Amino acid sequence: ISYQQQQCKQPCQPPPKCPSVQPFPPCQKCPPKSK
Repeated sequence: ISYQQQQCKQPCQPPPKCPSVQPFPPCQKCPPKSK
């Protein structure tokens, strides 16, 4: 899970395009920045 969090360091404001090819897309584990 640590790896996912690290990849999620990118700005998750806009809907990132996460290809289904990856085993675990970071954009899916990205917490809501604006809420």
